[in-house]
Amino acid sequence: MSDDDLPDIPELLNTFAAGIARRGRARVRKRLGATRAHLERRQLEQDRQHFWVRLGKTAYQLANDGEIDHPAIRKAVQRIKELEQQLSETAEIDAPTVVAPADRSN
Repeated sequence: MSDDDLPDIPELLNTFAAGIARRGRARVRKRLGATRAHLERRQLEQDRQHFWVRLGKTAYQLANDGEIDHPAIRKAVQRIKELEQQLSETAEIDAPTVVAPADRSN
């Protein structure tokens, strides 16, 4: 067997490494694409949630000002007012008691 019959080991290793690197880059690109799509979807969901909250606050304010009227909205506004009252009462209970320092001028 002559040297011409032997495969070029460094060339084979380079080809093998290049193939692995190519497949690795393809997998990374695919994963990044999936991650980017997931982040975009999550941002869209957050934006939608923000606008639902904003719509609710707008409807509350309009109902409170008498500009819109609907039984379901009146019921929700009343419940929000009840919850705010309960929170206010709870805040009073939870508020720390401040004790004035004793007079030591004797």
